[in-house]
Amino acid sequence: MLPFIWTAFEWLTSITEWAFPWLCIGYTQVNENAWVQIADLGGVLLVGFVIVAINSCLYYLATGLSTKRDEASKRNFIRQKNNIIVIAVLALLAIAPKIYSHIRLSEFDADNFANNPKLTIGIIQPNINPWDKWSRNPVKNISDHFKVQDSLSRATSRKIDLSLWSETSITFMGLPVNSYPYDLSMLRPWIDTNDLSLMTGFTEFYFYKAGEDVPASAEAFPGDSSRRYSSFNSAIMVSPSRIRSDVQIYRKMKLTPISERIPYVDQIAWLKNILRWDVGISNWALGREQKNLQATGAKGTFAIAPIICIESIHQDFVRQFAKKGAEIFTVITNDAWYNHTFGPYQHLAIAQMRAIENKRYLARCANGGISAFISPAGEIIAQAEQYQNSGIARSIPKIKDLTFYSQIGDVVGWLALACVVIGGIMMRKK
Repeated sequence: MLPFIWTAFEWLTSITEWAFPWLCIGYTQVNENAWVQIADLGGVLLVGFVIVAINSCLYYLATGLSTKRDEASKRNFIRQKNNIIVIAVLALLAIAPKIYSHIRLSEFDADNFANNPKLTIGIIQPNINPWDKWSRNPVKNISDHFKVQDSLSRATSRKIDLSLWSETSITFMGLPVNSYPYDLSMLRPWIDTNDLSLMTGFTEFYFYKAGEDVPASAEAFPGDSSRRYSSFNSAIMVSPSRIRSDVQIYRKMKLTPISERIPYVDQIAWLKNILRWDVGISNWALGREQKNLQATGAKGTFAIAPIICIESIHQDFVRQFAKKGAEIFTVITNDAWYNHTFGPYQHLAIAQMRAIENKRYLARCANGGISAFISPAGEIIAQAEQYQNSGIARSIPKIKDLTFYSQIGDVVGWLALACVVIGGIMMRKK
């Protein structure tokens, strides 16, 4: 029962507003490309199930053999019917993923997408101290991004279609900028001159209109308590004026429990004042619409999944972007908070798994790293050095086909939980 219990537990940690499924065991295998491609069948939960099942079989056989003192009794143990079944299951679990992965790797070789329309993305890693970012001049933050992008544009022979900036790169500059209609006049000249689109993290303030449902966690505007607003950790897509004049926006829907938002704070609004950070904005509001943003390149329009930071750890949530038509995945995050620990490497591995599950190219932009381009097989195509201000660019193709996992989601988790419940009932009856 251990593989089912383990998998059910991992799935349960991925649901509700308390969810934080960071430590799924399947992430340990993202660099084992020769067998981890089974993730596009059942996600990281299936990978974890297989790992625990293999170890359970090995443990069962090892403990059984350890009780046998002579060679004859050991041979008899191996020949017992139940043990033959365990050995057969072990062989199947070890071999079948390798065969399947071999097939999928051949199908998702880069040469197979040579004729697909490609979008050239420039990832901008400014390496701004996350503790200082909110107190320093926001214009300086933007200027630092411009410098890295301009340097990248001079260094590459590629015509960059989309410049990708990290989470909350644009901090609070004033309500005319950060609330609708957004005054982005400080970005437009640079965007039009460089003839590229910009997707960036954005601090948004939304003021509720008369007749709208106002969540209990909404704030009263200082000096005018009749005006209520919510702040969102958002991503915006700004295109050159020749392409489109409107600003596309996506609001983060999965927030880190406690540090970004108190779970179910709309039901217990009086708790929101307990969480007041001295850095940035705490108590972000939850976005309500999961949608892709549209980027235009030389080869047409591309549907981009605007995954923001911790949203990338929610496997079932991310695959919904693919179902909604995302052809390229992006992840914008900070990750400089972790300093010199394993956190950024773990977060990168999680992004690799999302690419494998949905078979999408993925561009990951982190303020202090690790910024990278990732293939549908989970391989790192290009990577920026951590804690350095740098930029990297690649042309990556769109992919439209949905994997089995993209279509069905976390069915493995449901089935594991059902098996645990049924198994528990049967044991209780015995």
